[in-house]
Amino acid sequence: MALAGSVGPSLIFSLPEELDMAVGEEKVVYNPDFERVRIGDLEELPGPYEILDPEAGEEVSFHAERWEFGKMLIAPEWLPEPKWIASLRIFTPFEDKPGRPPYWDLNPGRLQVQLFPILKRTDVREITIKVRSEGIRPRKIYFLEVIPASS
Repeated sequence: MALAGSVGPSLIFSLPEELDMAVGEEKVVYNPDFERVRIGDLEELPGPYEILDPEAGEEVSFHAERWEFGKMLIAPEWLPEPKWIASLRIFTPFEDKPGRPPYWDLNPGRLQVQLFPILKRTDVREITIKVRSEGIRPRKIYFLEVIPASS
């Protein structure tokens, strides 16, 4: 089973450059406890995959009910062969994502480490998480906004 979410402190964290040097299952990423782990040591998330990848300038908003952290095998057209990546799966209420499956898979590492502390907040079910992207691959950048619950 993949790692599952719980409650904890909030902080923002940036990845050191050396994490981008390895590839495949040997690549090292940070897990939700900010410990370095090899992608090969993560549990595989079951399909189907529902990758959150908004077009440049688009944004997606949702609430988090629970989450898992694991790995998935992807085969995008711009890569010569499939590769394993770390993925953060966030389960959402039906109202936020009426289609199935009821979750988003978030794959950018910098977005994951920004989301880990947010997902551990005690009020995570009441806040709105908004993800926006700018640019195109390989220079696509994701922006994260946390909107507190209305008083």
